[in-house]
Amino acid sequence: MIIIIKKFIKDWSNLLSFGIALIPSVLLYFFPPDQDVPFALFALVVLVSLVLLWLCIKLLLDSKEREITPSIPIIECTHNCCLCKSNDFLSHNSYVTFYEKIRDYEALIGYGIVSTITSHHIAQIDAVSLKSDIPDIISYIDNHQNNIIVKPTVTPDIINRLTTNAGGNNQ
Repeated sequence: MIIIIKKFIKDWSNLLSFGIALIPSVLLYFFPPDQDVPFALFALVVLVSLVLLWLCIKLLLDSKEREITPSIPIIECTHNCCLCKSNDFLSHNSYVTFYEKIRDYEALIGYGIVSTITSHHIAQIDAVSLKSDIPDIISYIDNHQNNIIVKPTVTPDIINRLTTNAGGNNQ
């Protein structure tokens, strides 16, 4: 229960809501209960509250549109590498995995290493096939681009293959 309360208090949107509600309360506190509040001040408080409410709703809707997706969009495959849009999950020499979407199933078909990220935020990924029936994975990805998903994750299967190929112990 305490953890839930801590998360609630640390959430910036809750703090923002509290701050917005505090503004009219503080403004109207300066008037004694038996004194009338000037209409201009009341109208100003209501107008500011409506504008802040509109901004909060807009911020909420904009944040839902910008949800971080773990998949990386493919631009094209050329010069023996896949060009993808870079994101915060990618860095030089990081690993990605390639999946083929077959209906609602994602089949692992290969992995890749980010060789470089250009100044235009395009990641160049060298792909390696994990399936014997896909010898040229670059052409395969290019031909089936709509069904290929690139994720900035590494599966245990890939880790085992990498450690086996590097002469490490496979546990």
